[in-house]
Amino acid sequence: MTIPSFRRSSAPKLGAKDGERVRKRERWRGSRQERGYDREWEVLAAEYKRSVKGQCEECRRRGYLEHCDVIDHMVPVADDPERRLDRSNLDALCHSHHNGLKRRIEDYARKTNALEMLPIWMKNPETRPIAFKIMKFGPLKALFDGEERQKA
Repeated sequence: MTIPSFRRSSAPKLGAKDGERVRKRERWRGSRQERGYDREWEVLAAEYKRSVKGQCEECRRRGYLEHCDVIDHMVPVADDPERRLDRSNLDALCHSHHNGLKRRIEDYARKTNALEMLPIWMKNPETRPIAFKIMKFGPLKALFDGEERQKA
């Protein structure tokens, strides 16, 4: 009596290679330069990141200390291309706040036709709709509040 073998005769076939998927996505979205992320943007983003000391601004508002991964346009470039290089439209965010909180607030603003409120909601959490208010603060909140008062 032989024991059946469950080995494959060859490696599994993968559809498109990763490079091909990226190229297809770029054809649909456009390249980063076509979307407005050129050399001018890179210089501005690097300067802004230095000005916030490489820290996520949303984490600081909540009383935590985290590195920022993304310099984000609060009002998206697709909606207001004139504000692409406007420093007052920028926010430094960590990956989780950029892909979580910011995306949800942006979706809410689109549904309620309140895109112009995004910079106010992002920079001043107390003005946000109730679903996006900060309910719990971290251990560094008092320290960060003291720094803000000294700057003013």
